Amino acid sequence: MPSATVGPDRGVGTAEHVWLLPVVLGAATVILGIVVMANPFGTARTLAILVAIGLLVHGVLEGLRARRTPRPAVSLAAAALLVLGGIVALIWPGITLWILAVVVGMSIVLSGAVKVTAAVADRHGFAGWPLLLISGLISLLIGIVAVAWPKATIVVLAVLFGLQLTVVGLVEIAAGLELRRALRTAA
Repeated sequence: MPSATVGPDRGVGTAEHVWLLPVVLGAATVILGIVVMANPFGTARTLAILVAIGLLVHGVLEGLRARRTPRPAVSLAAAALLVLGGIVALIWPGITLWILAVVVGMSIVLSGAVKVTAAVADRHGFAGWPLLLISGLISLLIGIVAVAWPKATIVVLAVLFGLQLTVVGLVEIAAGLELRRALRTAA
């Protein structure tokens, strides 16, 4: 059965609309990052759940982006690390802030290291490598701060993680819009 059309010969769900998912997920990630930063005085349990959701969304975004990169296995590894950190924070919401900072920090550090390595390795064959490098460097910086300063107050952890989520969301929106531009140019 043919799909509904939105214009002449434009089916809903065609490859023409593939750019929309990263934009929508990126916007959701930006909103989540702002919510985390706006509520830094929430309880440790609330923060753990928000951090878990943020890590899971970030991991899903990274996994979805994997097929658009020259080395999908690297992006899938980064996604798995982020999802693993999110699962740990989600199933253990009563975790102390110190342990939460270390778990989240290590997930972000490892994910950032994978992104930086992929960006440097693919800088000659992947047009989006600068965005990947910036995202990886920001992740590394924030992750290192979280690991090096695990006794940081809930405010610092919330602001740093919210900032990281916001940047990831903005990068994803930019990637989706770039994909849209590329699809229109190709058509």
